[in-house]
Amino acid sequence: MVRVEALDPELAEDGALRAARLMNPGGVPIPIGLADRVSRRLNGGAVKLLASTSPLRLTYEGLEELNRSLMELGD
Repeated sequence: MVRVEALDPELAEDGALRAARLMNPGGVPIPIGLADRVSRRLNGGAVKLLASTSPLRLTYEGLEELNRSLMELGD
């Protein structure tokens, strides 16, 4: 759900129609949904690449744990 406000009722209605056109069926703005999908694919590809080249056979959870450990070392 999106809230559109304007002093002019016609302008508010036009804004609401424009905002509705930019939403996907789930209510997420299309540009944000596309960016989210691309970032998930890139992240998945990076995890897959790291897991396939690692002799440790890292899982996604293992990579998250490694990231947490590296962040703790940085503090």
